[in-house]
Amino acid sequence: MTIFGNSNPVNNDMDKLDLTKFTITNSKKIAQILESLVTEGSIVSAYFNNNSQLVTTSVIGADEGSRRLYLDLGPDPQLNQALLTAKKINFITNQQSVKVHFSSGGVQLGEYRGHKCFISAFPQDLIRLQRRNHYRIDTPRANPPLIQLIDKNGNLFRELTVLDISVGGIGVIDFNLGIRLVPQEEFPDCLLKIPDFGEIRLGVIIQSVFYTKLKNGNQAQRAGLKFTHIPSTTEATIQKYINKLEIQYKK
Repeated sequence: MTIFGNSNPVNNDMDKLDLTKFTITNSKKIAQILESLVTEGSIVSAYFNNNSQLVTTSVIGADEGSRRLYLDLGPDPQLNQALLTAKKINFITNQQSVKVHFSSGGVQLGEYRGHKCFISAFPQDLIRLQRRNHYRIDTPRANPPLIQLIDKNGNLFRELTVLDISVGGIGVIDFNLGIRLVPQEEFPDCLLKIPDFGEIRLGVIIQSVFYTKLKNGNQAQRAGLKFTHIPSTTEATIQKYINKLEIQYKK
């Protein structure tokens, strides 16, 4: 699937990907993403005229009832006028550090809460290009998340310290070598405890296990866990935690 022409300056690698798994067609989910762009104040690049021209804008309103999207006018009046004549517009932005693409058959001039703006119909589909492995981040040593591995009988198998996290999985460490972690072992109902964000239920599968020597000379086992059975609301909570850490680390 391709939504952009080959001349799109930011789409050089898009045709190399199978975009089907990233494409969202559920109208409720599309509305949620568009509304989040309003809340986050995300900058939107609007490409038109075979992707040779660009207007920088932002989503200032998303009305699910009327299926209308409201976008701020760009800084250049001539480009704004040119955008109004465009038959196809490709929009590119970021939502919670994830690239988002959607297109429109054109915009018209209108008003939103007393301000002149562009008005577009909601897109029929939207691409949210989540590359999970790109968003792994180290957790704080002082107050890291913990994960409880629950076995198939509902009993606590191990509680492990989370060293790094992404929306696709976590890296953990276990200081007790009494119980060995086994690659490909699955735990379908675990409890991930994230400071300030509460407890999250999800499944994990052990992807890799290796042993490391600590500064005190003792050994510990480390493992990479991949999330399974993870709903979109849980993904959003983990992404918010990652965003919070990124802000903290930049201070």
